[in-house]
Amino acid sequence: MILAALHFLTPDSIYTDLWFYYNDPSIESAWTAAYTHGSNGHLFYNLGSYTLTVGIAYWLLTVFVDARRVFWISFVSLLLLTPFITTAIDYGIVYQYYELFPSDADSKGFSGIIGGLAGMTLGGIGVYVARQYGIWPGLHSVVGTGLAAVGFLSVFHGTLSAQTGLLLIFGLTVISAMYISFDDIKSWSQIKKTMDEYNDPIVVIVGFGIIVCTFVYALIPIDVIQSGSFVNIFAHGTGFVFGTLLTGIVAMIE
Repeated sequence: MILAALHFLTPDSIYTDLWFYYNDPSIESAWTAAYTHGSNGHLFYNLGSYTLTVGIAYWLLTVFVDARRVFWISFVSLLLLTPFITTAIDYGIVYQYYELFPSDADSKGFSGIIGGLAGMTLGGIGVYVARQYGIWPGLHSVVGTGLAAVGFLSVFHGTLSAQTGLLLIFGLTVISAMYISFDDIKSWSQIKKTMDEYNDPIVVIVGFGIIVCTFVYALIPIDVIQSGSFVNIFAHGTGFVFGTLLTGIVAMIE
């Protein structure tokens, strides 16, 4: 694995020069920092997370969607582009505008790309639905799953407010109402008929949707200080959104 070889075989004096320093930014380090790590534990955690996220995205896009080219184009694009995008957001908005990072802070780690790979699963859900029922149902499935993930995260973090809950319920209700009428839910026979008719997409959306919710929970922990280090949830979130959008765009072009 290239990440492990880079971590263990590169001299420290060279390795630390690959990190991104907010008080001394460079385009080169904005990219190389994503492929370096601050400790063995950091590296091993990201390698495990990478294996899981890329495996599930590959499974969804190649087995269920039969979109192998979409997977590989999105995967390579994530590796090349995500470091620049996450670093730009961190530096321009989080560091410069909101001043949330200290001046001597640095950035390193593969987790922004892992966030992108997790986003590929959400985007893959949309691609699956779009190829069977059209672009708008695909987009609605992504938005609906995203809203469910936000609700899941809020509940498990204990941050769900009445206003947020109402907005989530409203959003999911509006999306559901586009496809399910009141008559459809009045009788169990109609519900069963609908479930039998759309069994495959229901299994994919619900099954991979649960995985997406789990990914979001792992990417955005409530305790952002772990083992004495800051967990960059901004890079995680940026990578996740970028991975979702990129997968959809690549599928549309393809």
